[in-house]
Amino acid sequence: MCWGVPAKIVKVEGLYAHVDFGGVKKQVLVGVEDIREGEIAVVHAGLIIGKIDEKSLAENLEFYREVIAANFMAEGLSSEEARKRAEEEIKKILQK
Repeated sequence: MCWGVPAKIVKVEGLYAHVDFGGVKKQVLVGVEDIREGEIAVVHAGLIIGKIDEKSLAENLEFYREVIAANFMAEGLSSEEARKRAEEEIKKILQK
């Protein structure tokens, strides 16, 4: 199983694109057709493997929020505090 990570496409240059993972910028290979600046791509191992719409992005962010909260609970935080901290982490990502 692979884990694709959503990233905003900042610039497209032929076979490469510059993407932004919530503040972390990387150059990746373009593996799908019709990629445009401003779209949200799914990146795995340095390769764009797909695009997603805003609804799918929201679903992905909810999944990440749950994973982050689970990690905070594993570190000993209460469920309520873990969810609060996870929400703060997601907001940091979205603000960048």
